[in-house]
Amino acid sequence: MARCLPAGGENLFQRIKRVRNEYEKRTGKEAINLSVGEPDGIPTVATRAAAATACMSTDRRMHLYQDNGAPEGFARALVEYHVGPEIAGRPDLAFLPIPGIKPMIGLLPLACGANAGKTVVVAGMTKPGYPVIRTWSAYLGCAYHDWPLYAANGFRPELNDAPAGVTLAVFNYPNNPTGATMSLDKWRELCSWAKTHGVRLANDAAYGGLVHGSHAHLSQVAVEFPELEWIELFSASKSHNATGWRVGVAFGTADFVADLTTIKGNTDSGFVAPMATGVMRAIEVDRAGLESIRALYGQRIGILVDLLSPHLELAAAPEAGFFTFWRIPREAFGHPVHTADEFNALMIENCGIVGVPYTGSDGEYIRYAVCFPVERENIQAAIRSALASAALKR
Repeated sequence: MARCLPAGGENLFQRIKRVRNEYEKRTGKEAINLSVGEPDGIPTVATRAAAATACMSTDRRMHLYQDNGAPEGFARALVEYHVGPEIAGRPDLAFLPIPGIKPMIGLLPLACGANAGKTVVVAGMTKPGYPVIRTWSAYLGCAYHDWPLYAANGFRPELNDAPAGVTLAVFNYPNNPTGATMSLDKWRELCSWAKTHGVRLANDAAYGGLVHGSHAHLSQVAVEFPELEWIELFSASKSHNATGWRVGVAFGTADFVADLTTIKGNTDSGFVAPMATGVMRAIEVDRAGLESIRALYGQRIGILVDLLSPHLELAAAPEAGFFTFWRIPREAFGHPVHTADEFNALMIENCGIVGVPYTGSDGEYIRYAVCFPVERENIQAAIRSALASAALKR
């Protein structure tokens, strides 16, 4: 039988990996891999010990389907970790334990009626941004519009750029790839707009536990708008160095959470309870360990910004996560540069610095991550040497 979907060919990350491998094979040197968007550490001892104990437990509940349940107290604990007990404890709001955020993003249009013949018009932040909601909107046949983000306004959404006719707006703050965060006032502006136009709001807060500057969560403001329908997605993947554990929670208004619960209940059987137990225990007894994870990435960002700033223009102040976001130069290695993909290929092929290219609403950008030990002197020396050889011109 023939395939029902066209072959995808070589995607961006496969291409980056191929060019990186070619560089390493040709030069015998390890590439400076600043492309990886995954923690390079592991969960704290307290986190792992609690998960191990739960795995060995004779409590049958630890070994059952979790469906839309979870170990008692987990969901509230993870929400409290991000927004505090006052908001997490509100009786008018609801929790839904989830196996990470990514698989939930595609369910949001379904939870807004896309499966019931309702016209769902989705706005998302994918230029630049994480493409999952755009891809799933296409899978589901939903109209999709990019809400453009610009460096001039700190990669934060402006109401005069809001697409018309939207019924679901999906945000991502703290933001990947820019590191931008949100203020209380900006969320109020968006919540007021959504209430007026009958738009459901969702926020992917995957990096909410890795804030290095100031940031307000959607949950902290949306509670001021009782008629608004909203949901915020939190995860332990980044803040706990636990991307493979697939542990998170959806939190928001009862109706929206109930709709997502219905769709999710027919999609998966929940996460692994011992992993959630480990995360919950770390929140209870090892805040210092979790802070050390955040602080390491914050320190590395400072180091990388200092190394790259003499050569590249920083597009946004990295206030959260583990990414730095830069405008591409106009010239590298004596060659004119026109696109981010072209610049990334030149850097990999000629000096081994690996990033992720992005086309934004207002130009071409490169993302460099700090899931790589840039605090080591030998790594810093290698980066300086590579940048000197690149002869970048802004």
